[in-house]
Amino acid sequence: WHVLPVFLDLKLAMDPALPGLTADNLPISSTAIFVGWLASATILDRALEVFDQKQLVVLHFLAMLVVALAMITLPHLTAGNLLVFTGIRFVYGMLMNITALQCIYIQERVPPGRGNQVLVATSIGYSLVTMFMAYSCSGITLMMDWRMEALIWQAGPLILALAIGFPDVWRIAQSLPLAMGKKLNSSSQNAMELKAKAYSIGSADWRNIIALAVGFLACGSGFYGLTYSAGQLAPDVYMSCMLLHGGDIFGYLLALSADKYGRNNVQACCFMVAGLCLLLCSTGEPGTALVLCAATVGRLSLDVCFTTVYGGLTQIFNGPSSKVALTTCETTARLGGIIAPLSGTWPASVSCMLFSSLCLAAAGCSMTLPERSAEPDENSPN
Repeated sequence: WHVLPVFLDLKLAMDPALPGLTADNLPISSTAIFVGWLASATILDRALEVFDQKQLVVLHFLAMLVVALAMITLPHLTAGNLLVFTGIRFVYGMLMNITALQCIYIQERVPPGRGNQVLVATSIGYSLVTMFMAYSCSGITLMMDWRMEALIWQAGPLILALAIGFPDVWRIAQSLPLAMGKKLNSSSQNAMELKAKAYSIGSADWRNIIALAVGFLACGSGFYGLTYSAGQLAPDVYMSCMLLHGGDIFGYLLALSADKYGRNNVQACCFMVAGLCLLLCSTGEPGTALVLCAATVGRLSLDVCFTTVYGGLTQIFNGPSSKVALTTCETTARLGGIIAPLSGTWPASVSCMLFSSLCLAAAGCSMTLPERSAEPDENSPN
């Protein structure tokens, strides 16, 4: 989802029917995706209290299809009005919490102990599809109108997912209005209780929350930033994306090593490697094999860290601190994501230096984190 706008913007900027969209202002609309994602993250818990997971996943799919239709039609109807286009992408971003929802939905529907393996498999599948999309956009569909590309890659997978995964989509859609309005009073009360409990969190937990949040910030900015900076790393943005997502596959597989060597050890080392690689990218000559290899290894290392920081949320925190940690870390990750589209307009010497600094800071913070919570979960049966 975050790669397609990179390719579409190349064609949007050259479409004579869209005078309001240029290479200079399109990064604003891309930033709106991450702003929308940040905004919707704050109400996701409330949505889960109103709808069950299956209903919410289907609701996101249906809403994304409507956004895809708006994406294809409204820009030409408004002569590329920047405000309208940015609004479309803001709503698009609000629906990006589907990434977290599908992770929860899948894990709860596989045998115990297989959740991490299934997530790695789905992440690898996502990388393979993204690589094929980059290959297609660079050749097979290069001469197509951007609206056809958007239809293929934005709406096509959604229709396929609904047809295969939710054959009862019409029944689920009919149940959505019935779920509206339910549990709102109880969810409001729970939110007030959670806010009150936040004040009882100890100083040690706050230090761990802040340390882990730095890791989320580094992952959010570096992972997505490298995608949007692909054109600064090499002249061929399509090849850069294919290399980066090829590295993602190995990164997701390496994340399994945390079970053997310890989450914090692997996380700190990978943040350090990512920081050094991105530092090399900031000083090297764009387009050279050295810079491309360094960017790929850096991205690979961030894949590992993105997996381990989410593991840290469940292993380090429990009780009231776990909910505060989730909200804080998700917010910092989205703030890091907001930097990503803007970084695509900066030279690699600036963007990669920023990503490198955040990764090195995250490596230091990771060394201060405990491997697991010192206190048992009060909700645990044991």
